[in-house]
Amino acid sequence: MTGTLKDRILSNTFVDSIRSELRFDDAEYEELCVLFAKLAETLRTERAVEKELALLLYSAPQMVRNAFLSLATQDRSSLKLSEKLEDAWMKLDALVLKCLK
Repeated sequence: MTGTLKDRILSNTFVDSIRSELRFDDAEYEELCVLFAKLAETLRTERAVEKELALLLYSAPQMVRNAFLSLATQDRSSLKLSEKLEDAWMKLDALVLKCLK
């Protein structure tokens, strides 16, 4: 796997922004989706996933899901963010599944 793709994935701040600030960064999210799609293509010919990437692939959708669940009981002012988090969780989970096929 190219180090550049791995480095770009690991340096993406989308999940960290969700986890630490509960801030949805649209640009970082879109970039992460593109990077995960590229990773899925790359992993078609690889036999193993590096540990750092495996940890991120496992944890990214889970962290977004946890943020979504924490907002599910909040008032209506957080409804839009909650909907974005749910969509992001589902999309990231689907992309991770493509990576691990």
